[in-house]
Amino acid sequence: MITILEAKRAGLFGHSKIVPNVVAGAIVGVVALPLAMAFAIASGARPEQGIHTAIIGGFMVSVLGSLIFQSDTE
Repeated sequence: MITILEAKRAGLFGHSKIVPNVVAGAIVGVVALPLAMAFAIASGARPEQGIHTAIIGGFMVSVLGSLIFQSDTE
């Protein structure tokens, strides 16, 4: 939520940017979910646990992604 508000305030989150953002999110999801399943299997957990972890982690990054102490750019 914080990231969306900051992007909207900076003019980076408009109607013209919706399609590229959805495409980028889909690509990241296609890569992240099988990778999370592989990490779960490699660490001895069930694949479902890897998927849950990826979803929760993705949500947390989307909420907290642009905080100044998380990034080395301003």
